[in-house]
Amino acid sequence: MRRPDLWHRNVIELALADGRFSAFLHAVRHAGMEDLLSGPGPFILFAPIDAAFSAISQGLRHTLRGEIGILSRVVSHHVVQGATELSRLTEICSLYSLAGRCLTVVPGRILQVDDALILETDLLSRNGYLVPINRLLLPGDTRESGI
Repeated sequence: MRRPDLWHRNVIELALADGRFSAFLHAVRHAGMEDLLSGPGPFILFAPIDAAFSAISQGLRHTLRGEIGILSRVVSHHVVQGATELSRLTEICSLYSLAGRCLTVVPGRILQVDDALILETDLLSRNGYLVPINRLLLPGDTRESGI
């Protein structure tokens, strides 16, 4: 769904105006990535809704609060340099996050990125797209470390 009245905002401003991403925006700020994501881009920002944060384990929540390096890697894994209209995809697409890891986008009646559902596509901002998702995307090395 396009929001023509908000296209002039950057992805951070768009997420703020939307209201569903306060926990993720807090993580973005704490990780020191707000200036980057307010910059020229273009970016795709896969933004977990607030409910995604209440679904993570206490251990992961504690680690993300206390380990800035891990938090930065997790937040970076939600950002792709470049802009692609996901609603136009007709086949599986691999995108690389700023964390250097592959994200697989699966098109269809229900779009997915890795193991997260894409709730809405193509929320256009002046520096890319905001893509609401239902869960956190964890880089493979974070999942393998058991947190």
